[in-house]
Amino acid sequence: MVKNHICVKILTIKFLAGGAVFLLLCFGIFENALAKRKISDLSKSTLYFERYDGGQYIVDASINGQGPFRMMIDTGATRTSVFEKTRQRLGLETNILPERNVSGMNKAELRPLAMIKTLNFAGIKYENHNIIILKDWADVGEVHFDGILGMDVLDGLIIQFKHAKSTVKFRKYWGINLQDVRKWDRIKLVENPYLEENFGLYYTFTRIGDSFIPTLVDTGASFTALSWSFVRGTKLEKEKKRLRKEWEVRGAVGVFNPQMRLRFDRIRIGDTALNKHEVVLMDLTNIPMNAYGKYPMVITGVDLFAGRDFAFDFRSYNLYIRPSEKHK
Repeated sequence: MVKNHICVKILTIKFLAGGAVFLLLCFGIFENALAKRKISDLSKSTLYFERYDGGQYIVDASINGQGPFRMMIDTGATRTSVFEKTRQRLGLETNILPERNVSGMNKAELRPLAMIKTLNFAGIKYENHNIIILKDWADVGEVHFDGILGMDVLDGLIIQFKHAKSTVKFRKYWGINLQDVRKWDRIKLVENPYLEENFGLYYTFTRIGDSFIPTLVDTGASFTALSWSFVRGTKLEKEKKRLRKEWEVRGAVGVFNPQMRLRFDRIRIGDTALNKHEVVLMDLTNIPMNAYGKYPMVITGVDLFAGRDFAFDFRSYNLYIRPSEKHK
């Protein structure tokens, strides 16, 4: 519950209606890519990355010896996937395995799988791997975006981002140099805060006032979201009821999913303190990780890093973030 002494500024309120937004591509806002493109040597452990206006990280990979394909590094995705256009380009046939349920913000739907012979990136090779085939986005051709690297291939790796050179290094067989990150913020990661089904994702906790809220660390998200269930019994819950009545008066078109942008004077995600941090209050009732809205939840995106270098160590369950210059 939101405590009285927390300073929150309400910025805007809006409705979201219409089609699904897949959790695998959670909250992404993608626009034009950078003008100059550096092609990575996929046999090397260090790859160049590109970023979109939403801030997500895109790297090159090869599939079945073809490519390079542009793949988003998405720690909020349980499975690696490609779009339908990419499947056609690769000539993949969907296989006979049961379709998988892909959960989104407004609905869930079954999507087919396909077997790929090889997936290569950063000197790492996966063979005979099943991937999910996603529906094409309307703008996927404009952004030249081919698919997602999910936690089925990222788990167990050490992934270190350096913004000065726009590079990300993947390590599989040796650990992170702790001297490099000894003055960085360390966020301890856990696998499953609600002790229900394990989805292969990693979480920390967000402190808002006296509350500690399980938080999915999702590099596929462009911003931080907080579930409406967190504000039960407060004035914000009454505001949601008012918004629903307003939506019904307008004809109840589309899906009722009100969003409210809040600015907290101070919150703490793991060991990282964030001042004047914007959070989007929204329904998270269609995703299974919080039992379809039963429990409060935060999803924090790349805004957590604010352009600072960071490193995931999925072998020791740690996330390191370089402190900002003013906090050094």
